[in-house]
Amino acid sequence: LGRTVEADLSVFRIATSQGVYEREWTYVGRSGRRVPVQLSMTALRDPAGAITGYLRISHDISLRREAQKRLQETLSLQKAILGGAGYAIIATDASGIINVFNRAAERMLGYTADDVIGKHSPVLFYVAEEISRRASEMSARTGRPVEAGFAVLAAPDRQGSEEGERIYVRRNGERFPAELSLTTLRDAAGTVTGYVGVVQEISDRKKAEADLIQAKAAAESATLAKSQFLANMSHEIRTPMNAVIGMTELLLNTSLSSEQRDYAETISMAGESLLTVINGILDFSRIEAGKLELEHAPFDLNLCVEEAMDLIAAKAADKGLETAWLPEPGTPGRWIGDGGRVRQILVNLLGNAVKFTEDGEIVVSARARPTGGNWYELQISVRDSGIGIPAGRLDRLFQSFSQVDPSTTRQYGGTGLGLAISRRLCELMGGAMKVESVFGEGSTFHFTIQAEAAAEAPAAASEILLAGKSLLLAKRDSAQSTMIRNYVEAWGMKCDAVESGRAGIEYLASHHADVVLVDVDTPEALELLRTARQTGLRAGAPLLLAHPLGWKREAVTGLPDEMGYLTKPIKPSHLFDYLTGAFAPGQQGAEGKVPAAGAEKLATRYPFRILLAEDYAVNRKLVLLTLAKLGYGADIAMDGRQAVEACRLRTYDIVFMDLQMPEMDGIEATECIRRDAQGNGPWIIALTADVMIADRDRCFAAGMNDFVGKPMKLSDLETALLRAAARKTGPGHGGRAWALPGQFQTACDEGLSGAIAELVREFAGETAETLTAMRLENARGGQKALTKMAGQLEANCEQIGAEGMRALCEAVRGSVERGTAAGLLDQLAAEFALVRSLQQDWLKGLTTK
Repeated sequence: LGRTVEADLSVFRIATSQGVYEREWTYVGRSGRRVPVQLSMTALRDPAGAITGYLRISHDISLRREAQKRLQETLSLQKAILGGAGYAIIATDASGIINVFNRAAERMLGYTADDVIGKHSPVLFYVAEEISRRASEMSARTGRPVEAGFAVLAAPDRQGSEEGERIYVRRNGERFPAELSLTTLRDAAGTVTGYVGVVQEISDRKKAEADLIQAKAAAESATLAKSQFLANMSHEIRTPMNAVIGMTELLLNTSLSSEQRDYAETISMAGESLLTVINGILDFSRIEAGKLELEHAPFDLNLCVEEAMDLIAAKAADKGLETAWLPEPGTPGRWIGDGGRVRQILVNLLGNAVKFTEDGEIVVSARARPTGGNWYELQISVRDSGIGIPAGRLDRLFQSFSQVDPSTTRQYGGTGLGLAISRRLCELMGGAMKVESVFGEGSTFHFTIQAEAAAEAPAAASEILLAGKSLLLAKRDSAQSTMIRNYVEAWGMKCDAVESGRAGIEYLASHHADVVLVDVDTPEALELLRTARQTGLRAGAPLLLAHPLGWKREAVTGLPDEMGYLTKPIKPSHLFDYLTGAFAPGQQGAEGKVPAAGAEKLATRYPFRILLAEDYAVNRKLVLLTLAKLGYGADIAMDGRQAVEACRLRTYDIVFMDLQMPEMDGIEATECIRRDAQGNGPWIIALTADVMIADRDRCFAAGMNDFVGKPMKLSDLETALLRAAARKTGPGHGGRAWALPGQFQTACDEGLSGAIAELVREFAGETAETLTAMRLENARGGQKALTKMAGQLEANCEQIGAEGMRALCEAVRGSVERGTAAGLLDQLAAEFALVRSLQQDWLKGLTTK
């Protein structure tokens, strides 16, 4: 008791001497539970100052003790977090003086917490000139002075926080990049209580970014060098190739013996094969450089497949291979996309199929899976019955410059680029390519693209002629016979098929047929042809024989004189053209040829004065000879500087301009000519072996009007001249696409404007329908119908004063036989849109008078 009493008495002594005693004590309750309390003892005195007693007040502080404990734990945790954080954390009070500086900050900046806490602001860690610059900017922006110490805090004050990259300075003076996240701290009343910044050094990241930029620049430089090398190589090859192919074409248009013609055609085929290789290399370089651009325009899938099949038809016929196009029912025929690239992929796949197939058939099929709206995943497949591909070599198929058979003694040629390019084209169009193959049995290549279905063209009047007619097909069962039946029935005809001539004779003995189509390779085919007129084939009904290329019809006797002929593989468009021609009143059903627009007429109709700027002697000779075929002569410039001087001395309608020439290249020469003529001057056509998209863009940017790539053919120059004629409209039109002819203007002046306006409206309505029908006939191969419509529209355009459209219609008529009308029809539609706009303006002018 002695010590306890002493302790207790000490409390009284302190309270007695000091008047008040305060301290935390621990009480023990009756149950033995210890309770922390805050003890306050006061001595009580009488008026004389004598102690009369003591007042002891105790408060239970258990909750406060617990809160203090939790606070201490939280502070310890925060201290541990701050100390162990990988980021530097620096906090300041409201005046900007540092009050938190963690271990990461110490390691990053080289200062200790004791060096900076309570003594410095974060300005210590910044580049002095950077702080001064920020302070000046802040002062100018806010209109009041901003001290350097607050230059880094001004933005967070306004915005609440700020993030960005900064340059920091270590204690040893070393500078380094860092990323700062700075936040303003406020109390409940919104008063600023301090700032906290989180800083991360980004030296490694900056170095990695710099290395990446350097590597990217090196890769781009390498890609550019490779692309430039390939483009230059292409140019150097194309320049002499232009002479080889062009001169060969001119030679084939002269009188030759059969032996000479055979030699010339062999040269032409070899030149075209070499050109295919060059084009493949160019496409590969464009893809690798990311410069390949895709078109987004309407195209006809049926026509696209037919054109691709046309290119391999001769080789397929040499091997006796049958080809067929079997789209799945319901597959749209018209699409919006890059039809040229789809055709390129098909040509590659079909070429490989023919190369690796010795007998059997090659079938192209298609199906479309809707993906939303008018968009589909279009899958096209090419199946062959060839040698197939060993399973262990499938992985080599799509590698650039790689062959399934890499040996030097391999049987099949090729660069190894075709499939690699085709797969990349599919990927660019949102699709993919895969292959299924069984060695010794054949292969099927599938490729997909993402495409938008276009509106189908309305049925043409020529198709109505076929509805209800019956056709007898005599042909061995095959994919091509299935194709013919599908198309014939789609045209509204009835189709019955037999597999021998004898079966056909028996069929005609008891059935009626409006058309008989016989494959010459069908057993007893000739017997059926010779007897068809005596059986169930009505008088005048078409009798048609399908035969392979090179088949000598004159060696077969006893065939009906009025019989028609189709070359195998049978193209649906050709069959359609024949049938509609046969059933149309007054039309010729057999192999009637449509007279093309005469080339000799071109120079007479458009007497252009032409300048040719070309430094390569052989190419000069080729262009001059080709122009002579069209009835033109030309002045010569040996380089760009001479071309500029020639245009200063004489007025030219057209300049054919090579790009790569000594003294001054074609681009600079064009720019000089345009400056001299103040933006006008001659119609300038680039004539060059540089055929990359970038080259075209450079030409048009310099002021050129058109582009013809080398190697070029007579038809290329002819089409370019017709395009020039379409845009350089005749006298009285003021360079416009349409102007009212003088006699019509006179009629308007005499009070007949209403009648002339109605004529203009009728022209617009009829032309829109005609253009739609012309596109449909071109897609179906209706050569006679297309030529007839182009001729009628040409007359209408001439009457109404649309000279540009008239010239394009003439070009269409001349291109039908060559199968190159599609591009001209696109130009014709664009020209019509311009004419229609001018006519609408004229009609509005009448209304306001």
